[in-house]
Parts: sequence; C-alpha cells; structure tokens
Amino acid sequence: RDPWAQTQRLTSRILGKLADLGSPRCCKRTGRLSIEAAADFARRELGVDMPASRPRCEYPAKNRECIGRRCPFFSPNGD
Repeated sequence: RDPWAQTQRLTSRILGKLADLGSPRCCKRTGRLSIEAAADFARRELGVDMPASRPRCEYPAKNRECIGRRCPFFSPNGD
C-alpha cells in the first residue's frame, strides 16, 4: 500500500483518539495515547506485533490541568 496514505491514516487515528478524550496540556497523555494508536496500527495494518504497556501517571499533582479520572493513565496517588 501507499506509504503516504498509511502515514496519513495513522495520523488520523492518533488525532481521533486525542480529540475523543479532549483536554489539552498533558504531553505524557498525548504521547502515551499516540504510542498505543501506533502499536494498534502496526498490528492491524502491518501485521507487526508492537506491544505497548499502559503505565500509570506519576504526575497528576504536578499538572494543574490534569483531567483526573477521565484520563486512562490517571492514578490518584501517582503510582
């Protein structure tokens, strides 16, 4: 398949995940969601298993704009 088109599809999926969750100002959440989307894309579209862990966030108290329990990585105690 066309590599340009694949790149655009992946970008679209990542942006969709970020838009679905909403809320700005968390680089770690954005990065982690992007990695998960890329791993899923690699498995589905390329047949490549790229496991992605789901770590718990250690920084909720350090981000005044943390979305808390709405974030899939949120941990109340940062563990």
